[in-house]
Amino acid sequence: MEEKTTGELLQELSEIVEILKVSLPKEAPLFFSKAIDPCRALHLREACFHRVTELAESAYEAFLKKNTVVGYILLRSIMETVALFWYFYDKITDAIKTQDVHRIREMLSKALAGAKAAKAKEAGWSLDPVHILKLIRHVAKATPPFEDHYDFLSEVAHPNAAGLISAYVKNDWDKKIAYFGKEHGKLGSVLAFDLGALIVILNSFMDLYDRSAQQLEKFQEICEVVLSNADIS
Repeated sequence: MEEKTTGELLQELSEIVEILKVSLPKEAPLFFSKAIDPCRALHLREACFHRVTELAESAYEAFLKKNTVVGYILLRSIMETVALFWYFYDKITDAIKTQDVHRIREMLSKALAGAKAAKAKEAGWSLDPVHILKLIRHVAKATPPFEDHYDFLSEVAHPNAAGLISAYVKNDWDKKIAYFGKEHGKLGSVLAFDLGALIVILNSFMDLYDRSAQQLEKFQEICEVVLSNADIS
C-alpha cells in the first residue's frame, strides 16, 4: 500500500476533527440515576470527549502552520487523555463482568477530584489522580508501541535535545554556518508517521467512546442494584 503524504494525512485529520466537533455532547440531566457513580462516569466520559476534541483541533492547526513542537505537545496530551479514557472503559467493563463497583468508584474519585499541585489541593482537589504513566502503561499492554511513542513525545514536550536543538537548529558543516528556526528542524522528517499515529489514536478513541454508551447503561443497572441491596440491608 502506498504511503500517504503529509498533505493527505492533514486532510484526513481535518475530517476527523470536524466529526468530533459536530458530535460534541452539550448537556445531560445532572442526576439521571438514583446511584451517583453512573452520573460521575458520564461526567468523565463527556469531559474526555470535549478535551480530546479541543486538543485535536489545536493540534491540526499547529501542524498546518508547521508549528511542529506545539503539535507534538498537543499530541502527547491527546495520548494522555485517551489513555485515561481507555482505563476508564476497562474499569467499567470489569465492573460489569464482576458486578463489583468498588474499583471503578475509586478510579472515578481520583479522576474527578484528583490533583498533584499543593495549591490545587488547598482549593479542594484533595485526592491524588491516577498516575499518568500507569495509564500509558495500561494501554501499552494491549498496544506496546503506545508507550514508546509517548516517551518520544515527552522528549519533545520537554526542552530536551529532541524538542530544542533538533527542532530549531541545523548545522551546515561545509559552510560552517548554524541555521536557526523551526523551518530548519528535523522533526518534520517524521511528521507523516506521527500524523498517522494521531489519526489511529483518534479513531480508537471514537470507537471506545461509542462502545462506552452501552457499557454505561449496563453499569447504571449494576449500580442501582447495589444501591437497592444496600438500602435493604
